[in-house]
Amino acid sequence: MKRKLRKGERKADAREVLASRRAHRDETARHLEAERRSRKEQENRDSRNFQHEKRMQKTLQKEKEERRKSEEYLDNKEHSEWSVAMAKMAHAERPKPIIEANLEKYQTMAAFRHEEHAREKQEAMDARASEEQAELEHTMLQLQRERELAMSCLEHTRINQQLPIPDGQHLAARPK
Repeated sequence: MKRKLRKGERKADAREVLASRRAHRDETARHLEAERRSRKEQENRDSRNFQHEKRMQKTLQKEKEERRKSEEYLDNKEHSEWSVAMAKMAHAERPKPIIEANLEKYQTMAAFRHEEHAREKQEAMDARASEEQAELEHTMLQLQRERELAMSCLEHTRINQQLPIPDGQHLAARPK
């Protein structure tokens, strides 16, 4: 029985050791899980703080850039207004002979175009008159030929009018 008792005590001791180990393992796992959660929460807090810090820096940088652009715009506007004022003064002080020279040049060009147009118009009228003259001369020449032909026919008729007409013979009305 002692054996059984020892065997039972050993089994009980082994069970206690196993239970103790199991409890220790569970306690270690809970502790590690708690540390992991704590570390994760800390990382999340750090990340949120970092993102918040980045947003703040970005906002500050954007405000700084907007102020710079606003100042640059005002500087450019002042410079532009100054440039316009200087250009107006320079234009007002610019000598008028340049304008008069340009005016004279444009008047000369206009007169040249007017003379050119008048010359072209005269050339067209001369060409038309020349064509009409040539057509008139051609018509006169045709009329002179017709008159000469009519005169020769009249002469032929006068000559033949005095000749006796033989019986049974036909006389031609026009000479050949």
